[in-house]
Amino acid sequence: MAHKILGFDAYWLNFYGLMILTLIEVLAVGADLSSTAEGLGMTERQITLWILTIIAVPKFVMIAAIFMHLWGDADSVSYTHLTLPTILLV
Repeated sequence: MAHKILGFDAYWLNFYGLMILTLIEVLAVGADLSSTAEGLGMTERQITLWILTIIAVPKFVMIAAIFMHLWGDADSVSYTHLTLPTILLV
């Protein structure tokens, strides 16, 4: 049985969410942010990097939760809790 998020198939909803976030990333790279950067006392490259980093976090969570089955499966909680200690030991 497929998982549902807000009544929609989780995989398709995740796909559309990732596409929207990717579109925002492409627009951020192509946008002229010089006036915003000037107002914040940063370079345009720094502003773009902040935008890309902020968008990368939810994309990572979406991919890990849905495509890597860390959300919604019966054994996902135990695997998730074992991941960090395993990484720290290695």
